[in-house]
Amino acid sequence: MDRFHNPDISVTVMRRQVGDLLMDGLFWYGRLMDAQNWHGVWGGAFPSGTACRSAVYRLRKQGLLVGELTGRFAQLALTDEGKRRLKRLHQPERMWRREWGGYWYMFMYDVPESSRHYRDVLRGFLKKQRLGCLQKSIYITPNDIRPDFADLREAIEVDQYAYLFESRTVLGLDPMAVVRDAWNWRAINGAHAWFIDKFQKKLIEVEHDLLDTPALQTLAREEMGAYVTVMDGDPLLPEPLLPQEYVGGVVLNLHRSITKAVAGKLKFPRKRRDPPIAARSDT
Repeated sequence: MDRFHNPDISVTVMRRQVGDLLMDGLFWYGRLMDAQNWHGVWGGAFPSGTACRSAVYRLRKQGLLVGELTGRFAQLALTDEGKRRLKRLHQPERMWRREWGGYWYMFMYDVPESSRHYRDVLRGFLKKQRLGCLQKSIYITPNDIRPDFADLREAIEVDQYAYLFESRTVLGLDPMAVVRDAWNWRAINGAHAWFIDKFQKKLIEVEHDLLDTPALQTLAREEMGAYVTVMDGDPLLPEPLLPQEYVGGVVLNLHRSITKAVAGKLKFPRKRRDPPIAARSDT
């Protein structure tokens, strides 16, 4: 099969994140396939058996997995906490459908140059929480992040560098103008379009039995990694704040279709089918 390429999505990097990949695979394929077939799909995704066992150990220690690794994944399952961790990413419709009370939460900080590492970690945390950047050190979100701010204040005394404001309006701008200024929609929409272009074609190949078992296994892992990477950069805003050209829902539906189609083919592996031979005329 042809290799996928996107400058912002590296399959090599994705494969190194074995713990995340293990949980993502369990969330989607663990409920659709038996243990033997599931192991066949994800076994090649790990750099080594040691890396896989280490990932299982870490996830179990964090209370995200139950069971043991016994050569197969038959006894592995996500805990309720593990499922909660994944729901925002893998069930984004919950984020889109949530009500928005009309409040913006604005996080402003000024970290001195001498604490550059602190500043970089804080900025990474804000992006991970899907806040948009209005200015260099001004981030905004429609989500109530007061509990997160309280945790940051307790853990790293963020209140000595930052303030959190709650506002009904950003004067001079309507909500959609704020949305367009705070998030990089060119990058977000571009990632969505790349995913749709690549994997709509692959879905057709799966449905027409054009991929053999190894190709299906590779597709399952790479499509999962691509979906996670693309949606991880999506702010998952409430529906009233989504731009008209937003196609995150198309990405989600395509991902679900591919997952179901691949799982169905791998339950009953088929040999690659030769194309039908056209009937010849006797003239």
